[in-house]
Amino acid sequence: MIATLVSGGCLLLLYAVAVMVATPLVVTRRRWTSRLPRTAILVWIGALGSGGVAMLASLGCAIGAASTLAARPHRPHARLSLHTALDGIGLTVVACLMTAIGGGVACVVVYRTVVAAATRRRLRGTAVTAIVPRRAPGRAAPTVVVDSVHGGAVSIPGRHPVIVVSSRLRDLLSEAELAAVVEHERGHLMQRHHLLLQLADLQFRCAPILPCARSLERSIHLLVELAADDHAARRCGRGATARALRALGAATGDDGMHLRARRLESAESARRRPGVAHG
Repeated sequence: MIATLVSGGCLLLLYAVAVMVATPLVVTRRRWTSRLPRTAILVWIGALGSGGVAMLASLGCAIGAASTLAARPHRPHARLSLHTALDGIGLTVVACLMTAIGGGVACVVVYRTVVAAATRRRLRGTAVTAIVPRRAPGRAAPTVVVDSVHGGAVSIPGRHPVIVVSSRLRDLLSEAELAAVVEHERGHLMQRHHLLLQLADLQFRCAPILPCARSLERSIHLLVELAADDHAARRCGRGATARALRALGAATGDDGMHLRARRLESAESARRRPGVAHG
């Protein structure tokens, strides 16, 4: 019984480690993830979730093996067999690994939660200075405009989420382009991208030495932006969203904005091409 529990715990722990190693290699493949960013995010969440469940199950096996070993009758004059010794060694290794991993993850979770809450309070305090509210219909997050010489927009999550747009960005973009930017930020809020970014940062801080750990975090940042672009394109059109991205790229000097605009324009061309061929 103990041997089965220890073997199962070790196998589950090995599976969790294998998932942590293999997932970055899959999610960082730009060829398919750029076309299907939400699917790539779901693959990453599924792999991360299954790895977490495997780690918890491994801990359960360790606890079960320890309980079974403690429940055995004590025989002081019995010789310690090699099988029993190996069971004890395996149980000790699994318990130490799970304790170290669980303690490290708990510390990082508490730290990142405190930092994220402080950041949200700071952003919300900055956004309250010079506000021109533009309430969206229904229960959608309101949009506020703050006086700033920097062109940008940001979504602030929380119990009362809000979208903040700079006055320079409002003056720089047309009404359709500004609507696309607001929908982009609303897509971040609706799809809980802020939690995903915290989870990606948590995964990197828990295992920074793993292969592709940093590239996975960067890929998740890019994927949430692409998913928000797709949300804005569905609501406001690919053309307006692409123009807004190009305007932001020209204003900020960010070449990534132009690449994201080209992605939307390429998708629009690919969507129209079959109709032209059959016409």
